[in-house]
Amino acid sequence: MKYTYFSTEKGGKYLIRQQFILNRRSTAVINHSKPLWSGTTTPASSNRDRLNWYWCDSKTGELKTHEDIICFNDKIVSAHYSDQWFPIPDERGHHFIADWGKDKIAPYHDNFWQCLDNIFDTSLITNPFRMLGFCGPLSKDKRITEMESYTQKLRGIPLEYVLERLRERKNIIAYKEDIRHLAKNWFSNPHTFEDVTYTINKIRKLQDIMPRVLDHYNIPFEMFSLDSGDYAKTFNLDKALPRDCTDNIFNNPSNVDDLVDKYMDMHP
Repeated sequence: MKYTYFSTEKGGKYLIRQQFILNRRSTAVINHSKPLWSGTTTPASSNRDRLNWYWCDSKTGELKTHEDIICFNDKIVSAHYSDQWFPIPDERGHHFIADWGKDKIAPYHDNFWQCLDNIFDTSLITNPFRMLGFCGPLSKDKRITEMESYTQKLRGIPLEYVLERLRERKNIIAYKEDIRHLAKNWFSNPHTFEDVTYTINKIRKLQDIMPRVLDHYNIPFEMFSLDSGDYAKTFNLDKALPRDCTDNIFNNPSNVDDLVDKYMDMHP
């Protein structure tokens, strides 16, 4: 069975990707915003994975690729080796593909979809809304308006082919039941109370919109709770990482309880 993982921002994409890598299964991520790129992982041996990246050249529009092989044994939970990691550093030494490709990767080009079959061949796809034509940070007003009206921002996508392939997969919509924990995840970021409150409320709204979008496109799906769902059962995993193992690797959730209390009082 192949899976597609629909979620909001901070919606468990990194955790589920790492669980599939741990279980020696292939993955694909599509960047949710500009520039458009995708990265896949495929087991190359018992303890090494082949990583492939796809993007379009900013000058020619030609589809480009890069390949590397790494061992995830000591990197299965690592902020450095996130799904944004790229083996070639930029001029500052940062290993993020968007930083490296800021002048090399086209923001968007129709030729990118030439790699669709490479993406669909994997066992897990995260950030799949990009394949439906929705582009940009998920929690922004414009994105939510586009999704509510089923108005795709991107053009040139072979949408009927994408829908046909998605309907062949097990599509999962991940959501947060524990709103207090959701708030804690977001207040761990160094932003103002007002900005974080705005984002959390948009995330909560988006959780209601996602099922309607998939229904609109006749894509079958199952709901999966990030707080109580059984990863091993839902995704047929022999090994499962602890649910909270990634809670602290990208942010510092300490000293935010007062902010969380304030938010929950205002937005129960």
